[in-house]
Amino acid sequence: MKCNHLNLLNRYADNELTAIERESFQKHLKVCSACAKELQIVLNMKQSISSNKIQTNPEFFWQQLKARIAQENRGKASEVEFDFGGWARRLIPVPIAVGIIAVAILNMIPENSNPVDEYVFGNGNGSVIELIEQPGNQSVLGG
Repeated sequence: MKCNHLNLLNRYADNELTAIERESFQKHLKVCSACAKELQIVLNMKQSISSNKIQTNPEFFWQQLKARIAQENRGKASEVEFDFGGWARRLIPVPIAVGIIAVAILNMIPENSNPVDEYVFGNGNGSVIELIEQPGNQSVLGG
């Protein structure tokens, strides 16, 4: 069905037409059976929807809503949330302590001892620096 007056059906059913538009549409309904059928369907739908509405007391709605919000807030309060900021503040001393321990261990190694030299020379008598300064004296490597 293609009628130019179909766009006025809902506005007519909702009493949103001006007096002139309403009178013109009523005249059209007498002539156009398709628009009259569509109007009847729209009016039946409106009547069905309005008859199925549930009337409630607005105060009852707000009381129920407040109760649900309070219940949800109680549920959230009982949940344990991870506090990253608190953990971060507690963990600050850990890297400091590890650094202090590392410095203490490194200070316990004697100054004359060099782990690289000890590995290369096995007997601990030579030094890489001595080999660089005295390149001709390489008998130290042989032992």
